[in-house]
Amino acid sequence: MLKALLKKQLLETLAFFTMGKEGKRRSPMAVAGFALLMAYCLFAGGFMFWGVAKSFCEAFALNGYAWLYFAMMGTMATGVGIVGGMFIAKAKLYDAKDNELLLAMPIPSKYILFSRAFSLYAFILLFQALVLVPTLLVYFITVGFSALTLLFGVLSIFALTLGTTALCCLLGFLIAWLISRLPMKNLTTIILTVGFLIGYFLLVSKITEGLTYLVANGDKVSRVMETALFPFSAFGKGVAGKPLFFLAFLGIFGALFALVYLLLSRTYLRIATRNRGERKAKYKGTVGVKRSAKTALLKKELLRFIKSPVYVLNASMGTIIAVIFALFSLVDGTNGLFTADAFLGDNLFLMTVIFACAFTGMNTITACSVSLEGDSIWVVRSLPVSAWETLKAKLTLHLLVSGVPLLFVGLLLGIGVGLGVWYILLLLLASAVCSFFFGVFGLMLNLKFPNLKWTNETVAVKQGIATMLAMFGGWGIMLLPVLLHFAIGEYFVAWAYVLLWLGVLACAGAGLIVWLKKRGARIFEAL
Repeated sequence: MLKALLKKQLLETLAFFTMGKEGKRRSPMAVAGFALLMAYCLFAGGFMFWGVAKSFCEAFALNGYAWLYFAMMGTMATGVGIVGGMFIAKAKLYDAKDNELLLAMPIPSKYILFSRAFSLYAFILLFQALVLVPTLLVYFITVGFSALTLLFGVLSIFALTLGTTALCCLLGFLIAWLISRLPMKNLTTIILTVGFLIGYFLLVSKITEGLTYLVANGDKVSRVMETALFPFSAFGKGVAGKPLFFLAFLGIFGALFALVYLLLSRTYLRIATRNRGERKAKYKGTVGVKRSAKTALLKKELLRFIKSPVYVLNASMGTIIAVIFALFSLVDGTNGLFTADAFLGDNLFLMTVIFACAFTGMNTITACSVSLEGDSIWVVRSLPVSAWETLKAKLTLHLLVSGVPLLFVGLLLGIGVGLGVWYILLLLLASAVCSFFFGVFGLMLNLKFPNLKWTNETVAVKQGIATMLAMFGGWGIMLLPVLLHFAIGEYFVAWAYVLLWLGVLACAGAGLIVWLKKRGARIFEAL
């Protein structure tokens, strides 16, 4: 039975890459294109940690502290794995759409839990490999190749992920247990996540200072590693070529996973099936208010959005992070957030525009709004309204959630970095145009790559091809003006260059609107 469950999870994961709409297999070209996109994402993530590994390796490994280098990078990989896994642990373990179906079968709940944890393990393994693979490569290039280090290093990637998965499962259990006992579960989930993001931003704002301290105080860090963080020091010494420490590290993380799994297996059925039910609505005799079809469709989209924490926290992450970012910039100016000469010389206005518009590219509300209809899409298609009116309601929701708050964010950013009134107004225009473009761009992608066969809404919101193309494609679109600035920026003043680029985006967005009204509406009617 366990083998069948593991096979189901594996096929479900592979279907994300190989299966298209209506359960049809994707063409080899589409699979290859998606594989290239994933390879690009992995390369970009690994490249980010390459620089950190290089600075640590030069500071520690070349001075006889190879174990400390591996221990610090292992600690960092664990942090990255927890950040990447904790947000989906609860959804994968307790909120899967087919949980009730599986639990109703004569299958031990511990088997269902193990298959879910296995899927989470694979996801976290990918995150931690982005840190640990560059760690090993930098060490071999800087210090020299060692077969023992390669062997223990590769094995440690899998073992470290086992411990991180245990921690993520424990966090998912605590969140699920807490939320199951509190009213307003959706609001509680959102508040907890936003609170975590604020703490994460505080940590990131101090990361440069922290890295400098670590490099300058290697002796103090090594003592802390060998006492308070002994499992990670054992990890570092094991990868550096000491088998006994490697076995100690393996035993600690293996025991941690076994203990967490034992705890969760005893409570999984009770928490996964816990449902307090909704508060009974009291009938109130009131006169109904007649509303237009546009208003009713928008209300439907808005309720679907606010009632799903997964939808709110992932599809509007750009807005959430932008608000936190803007408040930081208002308090601290450019200190700890970005500097005027980071990569555009002293052109602070142009850099602020790029940052503000990059936040809009992180919002993927329209890029998953069609997929979220799921196998109930026939309901909205049967309504006496045109397909374009339905699509327009989805676009309007994106503009309300992304466009309106980001105008406020643009104002705070402009004030925080000391821009003039004219530049602030232009910054607000840029936020509005980019929100409009990314809204129609995401809707177009979701019509081309819908996923209506999901078993967990997390798949539709976070793991759809349209969502990934919208986010990474949006970042690419915002990177293009940065690259062009180096080529033609000398011929334009900053405000003229921004106006030129906004004109291009506005025309492209208008073209996509025409496509959505005609071709897009026909695609939606055929789903």
